[in-house]
Amino acid sequence: MLLQPHPLLWTAIENTRIIRFVYHGKDRIAEPHDHGILNGSVQLLSWQVAGRSTRRLPNWLLTKVDEMIDLVCRIRSFRADGPRLPANTSNGMCYSSG
Repeated sequence: MLLQPHPLLWTAIENTRIIRFVYHGKDRIAEPHDHGILNGSVQLLSWQVAGRSTRRLPNWLLTKVDEMIDLVCRIRSFRADGPRLPANTSNGMCYSSG
């Protein structure tokens, strides 16, 4: 199976657009920051700003793209110089937002 980036996520990252999706049964609104292959699956690192979560928001969220449903790229954008990646984040993704 060929692992490839999701075109809508790539566009959202390049244009700093908010995304909305359902992940593990929870509706989420997030700022996508990095997208690529990590540990053998296509994943997205985003800053979740609203929606439902088991953790306090806003917070970083690493999601497996094939487990995301109802993905929508919103018109609203976010600041590219927003939250900094956590210090313990190892960016081992094969392709990235830059």
